[in-house]
Amino acid sequence: MHRGRAADVLRHHHECRQGTLQGRGIGSQRTARAGHDGGGRPAQPLRLPRLHRCGVPRIHRQHRARSHAAYSAPIGEGDINFSTTFSYRGKTYQFEIPNPYLDQDGYGLFDASLVYTAPGGRWSLGVHGKNLFDKRYKTSGYTFLRADPVTGELATLPNGQFIPTLGTEGTLTTFYGNPRQVFATATLEF
Repeated sequence: MHRGRAADVLRHHHECRQGTLQGRGIGSQRTARAGHDGGGRPAQPLRLPRLHRCGVPRIHRQHRARSHAAYSAPIGEGDINFSTTFSYRGKTYQFEIPNPYLDQDGYGLFDASLVYTAPGGRWSLGVHGKNLFDKRYKTSGYTFLRADPVTGELATLPNGQFIPTLGTEGTLTTFYGNPRQVFATATLEF
């Protein structure tokens, strides 16, 4: 990281914590100078990333919805409970600039549980499932590769290699949500 950029980011963080930062929020843009370029000439201005509320980028989701249904019935002296949950999340943008490797299209997750509770609630046995349709979905990520500031398209060298923005190799990492999970529970009250 260039020395001037690091100082500007720290100053921005301090001003934000003190409540003195002007023009913060979506669309605020900061420019810093990185000192000299090594040849004695003043460095070109560095454009810092657009900042969301004190420099913390927010994951932006278009829409969210959740539906829950439950059914309970007596079985002998105990009770059986069945419940389902469906949750939907619209297209998710990890950062302000679109990135096809990090952004997630809308998706839905389906969970269900079946629990038997003994008379008096002394013990119970349950079977639970999460993400039962085994949907693969992205939850977060980061990139240190040069990208077009409008389209998010990753820039490449003439030989087809991506252009790193941190170190010599660059990094693009995506984290995924949990796959299908099925598990049992047993409880005992004493």
